[in-house]
Amino acid sequence: MDNFIDKNVQVGVHFIYNINNIDSNIINNHINLKQIFDNLISQFNLSTLNSVFHEFEPYGYTGLYLLSESHLSFHTWPEHNKICLDIFSCSKNINYDNIIEFLRKSFITNNIDMLKINR
Repeated sequence: MDNFIDKNVQVGVHFIYNINNIDSNIINNHINLKQIFDNLISQFNLSTLNSVFHEFEPYGYTGLYLLSESHLSFHTWPEHNKICLDIFSCSKNINYDNIIEFLRKSFITNNIDMLKINR
């Protein structure tokens, strides 16, 4: 059949991180947060096509990076000292094991849960 689609082909990896117990000086500083995610993108050789950010009242920050490899998005809950982060990438050149170490150092916490989904 010409229209056969192989649904088992892996096109990318989706990582979902719940980062907890983040110091309020980090999570309440949107400039710091943007710098952390800009550094992550740079350090792991990802390519930003566009980005958008929004600061909520009275607090909270969300951001989305459109990457040539796919996307990175984050949402903060300062009242719970928590960030939820998604990274979806089709790049085969990323050392994903190093990302969690980058996040631990950047957010000064060992309280990170991760879910990996092959897509």
